[in-house]
Amino acid sequence: MWSGRVSAVIANDETSKTNSLVSKLIHYTTKLTTDNDRRQSFLDISSDG
Repeated sequence: MWSGRVSAVIANDETSKTNSLVSKLIHYTTKLTTDNDRRQSFLDISSDG
């Protein structure tokens, strides 16, 4: 009984670690994309002027 519960808790912990890693990765990629978009629009503006 206890061993099943403990392994479930451990698995749950691993899942939450993975989820936080994934969300960090998504956040980072979104930030990179946004930065690239900003840089691109800045280049567009400066090439017009």
